[in-house]
Amino acid sequence: MADTLKETFQVSGDAPDPAGTGMRGVSPGYDFTKSAIGHPMLHYALPNGKELIVEADVYHIPGEAPYVLLECPICMMAKGGKTGTSLKISADNKKLSYEKDGRVPPFPGWSEKQMKHCFPSGAGGLLSVEEFACSWEVEPELRRHFGFAVCPWRVVIENNVIKDV
Repeated sequence: MADTLKETFQVSGDAPDPAGTGMRGVSPGYDFTKSAIGHPMLHYALPNGKELIVEADVYHIPGEAPYVLLECPICMMAKGGKTGTSLKISADNKKLSYEKDGRVPPFPGWSEKQMKHCFPSGAGGLLSVEEFACSWEVEPELRRHFGFAVCPWRVVIENNVIKDV
């Protein structure tokens, strides 16, 4: 994790970039997902019988409660595959457990062979989170298209399986 932590700074005007790139007025990019402690893959069965695999990012900053970041798949589908509503679920508010090296049991309807074929390096660890809901409200793009003002996604995650509540 230490290799992904960088000092933040502001570069304005034509000040030289302290990262030594020789560029002026530009700060280097950062990939914050590298500081996650894990990326569990989650199975979500849609009401129409189709399946989604949702990747979550789990973070644990020393001295703070662990938390999970994920995109709401309902908002994402409603926007035609564009970025959905980013959700942050903290252990301060919801009971969650994550085992980075935990064995993920086969998803519903999947065999062990299918799991190994789809996730040869493993499914990213074992994640469970108590009931939570999407926090999206009143986004004109979704309200026009679907007629609702609050995303209806309310789920629980049990051993990497997302279940509607």
